[in-house]
Amino acid sequence: MDIILDVKDIIAGYGAEDIILKGISFKLERGKKYCIIGPNGAGKTTLLRVLFGIPPSQLMKGDIIFENENITNLNCKERILKGISHLLQGRSVFPLMTIEENLEMGAYVREDKEKVMEDIESIYKILPILEEKRKEYGGNLSGGQRRMLSLGICLIQRPKLLMLDEPSLGLQPSILDDVYREIDRINKEEEVTMLIVEQNAYIGLKESEYGMVMVSGEIIFQGKSEDLLNNDEVKRVYVGVY
Repeated sequence: MDIILDVKDIIAGYGAEDIILKGISFKLERGKKYCIIGPNGAGKTTLLRVLFGIPPSQLMKGDIIFENENITNLNCKERILKGISHLLQGRSVFPLMTIEENLEMGAYVREDKEKVMEDIESIYKILPILEEKRKEYGGNLSGGQRRMLSLGICLIQRPKLLMLDEPSLGLQPSILDDVYREIDRINKEEEVTMLIVEQNAYIGLKESEYGMVMVSGEIIFQGKSEDLLNNDEVKRVYVGVY
């Protein structure tokens, strides 16, 4: 088994008086697609922020091992350069920049600037809607197109692990299908490991291979997504009837 991310007993939050994560541990296998579900306030977004090193979230105890290297003390930029990207919740594009300028901004941490335009052309092949609208401003895009652009901004960072926070947020079902189709294609064709946080538990489990259920800062269930979808308690409390 090729483990790309090993999260060991992390306790984290926003200060000593605001502990959110209470001893989180899990492993991600390279090239697989995982989701995290759970109620509001469970700590799902905080977990992604801690893994990505976004302040003011603070890791107080535990270790984050990425590709057999301890990255616990690395900052956000250093983690991007190691191969971790993060699609933030909600709108994460620059509204007054074109699609092409957004992609260029996504590559701001890269040191091989001469290869950025070559990679942008590759992203256009992966997400052709971006090429069609490459001169369109980010603020003029539809919700689904903005989410595609957000994916493109992550891809320009050449991730090995892509963390997505609520990719379904605010999207209509038909557009949501398109977004998850591209997520699946990126996972399979680009061999990018995916860690997806979803408020919609059914969609999250349906669109992933493995799942985790978080409640009050702890993982209470984890396993194959198919098994979690068929687990009576998970189905009754977190998924509902579909």
